[in-house]
Amino acid sequence: MTIEEHQEYGAALWFDELWYFYDFVEINGSWESRIQRIFSAISEYCPGYVDWIPKHSIIFSKLLRAMDLSVRDGKVSVGDGSGMGSESSGAEWIVWMLGGPNDSAERHLCRLIRCIESFLHPLHDGGHTLTLQLFLAALVNEMVRRVRMERVRNKTKHKVPKWMRLTDSQIESFVTILLPSVTYSAFSTVETSLPSNILRFLAFLAPHLVLPQVIDFVYPSFSNTTEPNRLKQSLECLAEVCVPLIRDDGKRFYANFNKCSRNWINEMRNDNMDSMEALMFTESLVLRKMWNSRPPKESIRSVQLQRNAPGREPLRYHAIVLLDCLVSAIDINDIVKLSLAFRVIYQKYFDRLPINGPYEPNLIFRSKRTA
Repeated sequence: MTIEEHQEYGAALWFDELWYFYDFVEINGSWESRIQRIFSAISEYCPGYVDWIPKHSIIFSKLLRAMDLSVRDGKVSVGDGSGMGSESSGAEWIVWMLGGPNDSAERHLCRLIRCIESFLHPLHDGGHTLTLQLFLAALVNEMVRRVRMERVRNKTKHKVPKWMRLTDSQIESFVTILLPSVTYSAFSTVETSLPSNILRFLAFLAPHLVLPQVIDFVYPSFSNTTEPNRLKQSLECLAEVCVPLIRDDGKRFYANFNKCSRNWINEMRNDNMDSMEALMFTESLVLRKMWNSRPPKESIRSVQLQRNAPGREPLRYHAIVLLDCLVSAIDINDIVKLSLAFRVIYQKYFDRLPINGPYEPNLIFRSKRTA
């Protein structure tokens, strides 16, 4: 329904009364989540009809209480938890309130994430951890869905008014707000695939912000001896962000971007010069295949200058270095780590890295006959 249709025989007939009941009940009721789904549906299917800005404080406060978080080591509970199970509708409601010239929803979302960030730390794992991870996953999934509707699908590009469509800076701000909390949850003792999936979607939304963060906690995990589970969780995250990592050639300009905390490639090169020389040769073969021809010497030199120049560096070079680290990390005594290493190597790298040279399907059979 359009805004005019809602004004005539739609939400205008019942919205004020329904909002009164939603605001009147101080403690979560059994029907509060149902009203929340109705409001989130209005925000999605008729964006811009309701002005939620004066109601943001009430909305985000109720969403926070619905998560049933506890303070003082579980002795005091914020809310009775009867609104649990409505994380998806709450996330949908938040995402469709974003956008437009007013950043009130973005500021309230930042406050909400800051409130739950400490609860996602591995030291504070508990019954609330899975609920918060589901909430973050619902937020990111709905954001990806909205971006796809606004920018990819031709049938739904005009669904959202132009003044309310998300800009690149608003998407980057959304990723920046969620990234610290998602990084905490990636190393949670509650082992689920939700954090790695969240990082995957965030990496597609803003690879220049997410990929350096993932690289920074993947490299140290290979040499970590005090936290063996850190490598497993890091490899799970790496497996999910391989596609945007390999795609990042450094040619796209970003006004804001994150950098790796250390120059990991140079450190790996200093540790093992012979291995790094072989990796650099493999990297040149990959680049030649991407250029579909043998590049001239000045092209290779320009790539080296671009790598050493200040600013944003191409992150796809880390794919080759990490591949060497994965081969070294193969351990037959640890089945979980072994399976993850092979998963990243074969399913993520070999399926996406181009191979230099023509494909000859009968090469194996000819070699067998010769032998």
